[in-house]
Amino acid sequence: MNVRKVTTLAIFLVCARLVGAQTVSLSELSVESRGSIADGDSRAVFSTAALLSLWFIPTDWVRIRGRTVMFVADTEAFLWRLDGDTDPGFILFDGAELVFPSVRGSDVTLTLFTGYLDNPASGTLLRESLKVRVDEPEFYGMPAGMAFAPDTEIRGTGFAVTVIPGSRPLAVAGYAYWNERSGNDGAFTVDARIVADGRTASLNAFSGAYVKPGTSDVAFRAGATALFRSEGGHELYAGAGFKGVKANLGDLERNLYLLFEPRLHLGMTDLVLSFFSSPVFPAVSDDENLAEAEESYLGLNLLVAYGRLRENGVRGGVSLLGCINPEEPSTVSPFSFSVSPFVSFLVSDYELALTAVLKPLHFDDPSSAGELRFLLKAVY
Repeated sequence: MNVRKVTTLAIFLVCARLVGAQTVSLSELSVESRGSIADGDSRAVFSTAALLSLWFIPTDWVRIRGRTVMFVADTEAFLWRLDGDTDPGFILFDGAELVFPSVRGSDVTLTLFTGYLDNPASGTLLRESLKVRVDEPEFYGMPAGMAFAPDTEIRGTGFAVTVIPGSRPLAVAGYAYWNERSGNDGAFTVDARIVADGRTASLNAFSGAYVKPGTSDVAFRAGATALFRSEGGHELYAGAGFKGVKANLGDLERNLYLLFEPRLHLGMTDLVLSFFSSPVFPAVSDDENLAEAEESYLGLNLLVAYGRLRENGVRGGVSLLGCINPEEPSTVSPFSFSVSPFVSFLVSDYELALTAVLKPLHFDDPSSAGELRFLLKAVY
């Protein structure tokens, strides 16, 4: 075993845990390892991705955040092979932001950023500005359901302005940024976002437009999510949106996503039904804003879980995902049916989760029949 590599990884995790000084704090930390049997291979290959984000607050009028990502294609080879005949992986700078809260004592926050900033379809603005927590759909975070999570990120070089008007539970934000490419690949984007919170509902909506200078390529995106709460503790999450739609709206149907998710909390048991219509969003593209979405699916995800992670330190259950392509309903796809048992443990300020993905319709092909994921992330 390569002791130096393991020691470096251990130091990385320990330092991340000890950054709780007055001016430096941990913003985000996750380490995820996913393994499956590749075609023509007799062993499971685990790829590992890590994300580390830190806040540096030198004074009360400015905050600085940096973000880095690491990826290793073959974790076992990276840690154990001693002959050096392996891909070492890579560490990349993934973004930084300079935040000026309460500019001149006003309700305005100014942010200058480069790289990844945020996902406007998420509940981050509600959490950061209104201190309201909205849990994202769990099946979006499952290995079998990640392909249906809208990739509506804000990434580039630009600025953001956030306004919280008075004491009202409302926040408005605007973003303008360049995607850092040149020539015909360069694109300028503007986005607007609004969030609100009430006694029984929390709302988040966004819209944007992007254009490639010197070309006729103009596209639009928009979306909205809402979380409704009942007095009995049950919830209803709903979301809709479209991405990468050209000005003539000819590709609207292929880029439209819808979600309707009742969440029943019955004592220690959670029962969540996710009804959705969504394209499979490309994981990587040269320009995610203008990339054409792949085939669209109709699906249902049933998640049953027992336990409360924060109260009991453990939570486990199973997630069942079934999908069809309406244009080819009889075709078996990677998303047709999967079973994902999972269990999570709370260790200090970290969540340790183990998830297995089984695809019974693909048992004749070991490379597609299953997957195993280990996840470690900081929780707050």
